[in-house]
Amino acid sequence: MRYAVCARFTGGVKRAVAVVKEWRELDSDVSVAETTFQAKNWARSRRLVLIRQRNRKKDFIRGRELFDDPSYR
Repeated sequence: MRYAVCARFTGGVKRAVAVVKEWRELDSDVSVAETTFQAKNWARSRRLVLIRQRNRKKDFIRGRELFDDPSYR
């Protein structure tokens, strides 16, 4: 791994994440997946590692919701 960053959840990233079908469950609440994405101003595509966490009723930490699905963030 050369570097890691947290990506902005732009429309392009949302569209790339929306087509991901294969998620690996780490536990009952957390899943991971990967895809590639190339923004308009990037010279090449890059690998995106995706992490989603199911919302819990008593969870006080909030992230951005994953494509308008309030079950995940």
